[in-house]
Amino acid sequence: LIIGGHGGIGNALAQRLLDQGAGLVILASRSGRLEEGGSDRTRSVTLDITDAEATFRVLNELTTSYGPLHGIVHAAGVTKDGLLRSLSQGSLNQVLAPKMIGTENIARWVSEAEVKPDFVALFGSVSGTFGNLGQAGYAAANAFLDGFAHAQGDPWLTIDWGLWGEVGMGLASVETLRRRGVQPITTEQGLSAFLYAVSDPNHRQIVASHDHVPELPDPAVPVETSAKGAPAPMSLLPELVSFLRERLGVDELHGATEMAELGLSSILSVELAEALEERWGSAVPPTIFIERSTVADVA
Repeated sequence: LIIGGHGGIGNALAQRLLDQGAGLVILASRSGRLEEGGSDRTRSVTLDITDAEATFRVLNELTTSYGPLHGIVHAAGVTKDGLLRSLSQGSLNQVLAPKMIGTENIARWVSEAEVKPDFVALFGSVSGTFGNLGQAGYAAANAFLDGFAHAQGDPWLTIDWGLWGEVGMGLASVETLRRRGVQPITTEQGLSAFLYAVSDPNHRQIVASHDHVPELPDPAVPVETSAKGAPAPMSLLPELVSFLRERLGVDELHGATEMAELGLSSILSVELAEALEERWGSAVPPTIFIERSTVADVA
């Protein structure tokens, strides 16, 4: 059973499990819809894993129809980037619920199952290990998975994934992060790592590629600027306001505008920094858009 299995990673994992001899792979998600065509040895079901009653009903129906579940993969998750100061309880709950409540619902069902699965693999993220800008809620949710699997012991484990480069929820940001030195996992690497993890006695695995760290310039050597060059300090604010209006499509934006109001994600902050670096020929740290309070503070 792959929960959160109707996306690209779920489809790829299902095919690999079938290739390895699984008799049947069941894909479950809130939508219950496959992104791509399935196999005669796959089934699709609709399941909101945060709903305890629905979880018990669906999993009991599956075992009645098809026999014991030999493995469960919990890959459901939601991301909502934002700083803590702008984080609402509602958006935080949306991020925490699939990982925390969903895992607890699975655990209650497993504890009552007559035949225990060989493994219950919780798909986490390296954000729970290393943190990530603007993802406090997501990091907390994934750190919970690590602690839960450790406390439960067999047959539980977590796999903290780095960025998948060919499928998955981070696909839109792959090229932006690659330019920043992040090397994504290939689908083949991820699937091979999964098969290794579920056969390993450790209850936690971190799977990520070694990042390519760009060579830093020698501080003793002057940095060349573009032909246009960065604006003089006094003209930074109007230049920045014009830039942000253009890039974000926001007309009502001025120096006193709170950065938190702009809803910038960590990925968008990186893209803005890259665009300014290209325009001005000067290094711009992506964190500045999230750490500073107002547009004027950024300038």
